[in-house]
Amino acid sequence: MHDTFINHDRTRMLTVQKLIDYLKTQDPNACILAYEQNSFAYIEQMPELPNPDICTVAEDKKNLEDNLRSWHKDDPDADMKIKKDIEMTYRYAKDNDVIIKFC
Repeated sequence: MHDTFINHDRTRMLTVQKLIDYLKTQDPNACILAYEQNSFAYIEQMPELPNPDICTVAEDKKNLEDNLRSWHKDDPDADMKIKKDIEMTYRYAKDNDVIIKFC
């Protein structure tokens, strides 16, 4: 069931190629912005890639694991909890998928 859902649903998802094709039609010197809720404004994004807002699933998993290890550092069940959290968070993702966190 898990693989069937992913394979079926992924056919209608935005792909990197579609995003590249769209971006090729835009001004290459335009900036990438994201809405920042606290300032009620669209603000600039970090230019270095990958970064916490634009990265692959594999890169994001590593960052999440590092954060969770810090969070659960004194917990004897840390490995199990971290594995469960990562599996839940990325259950519909593949490691080569790209994450864009703009909100």
